[in-house]
Amino acid sequence: AVFYEIEPRQIVVYGVFHGAREPHAWRQRRDG
Repeated sequence: AVFYEIEPRQIVVYGVFHGAREPHAWRQRRDG
């Protein structure tokens, strides 16, 4: 995944699209 590589603003949008309500979701799923 390239969540941490994307800008903070992009990360939030990416999480919303993935249905991740928690902001730490994409951070913890950096391996996946």
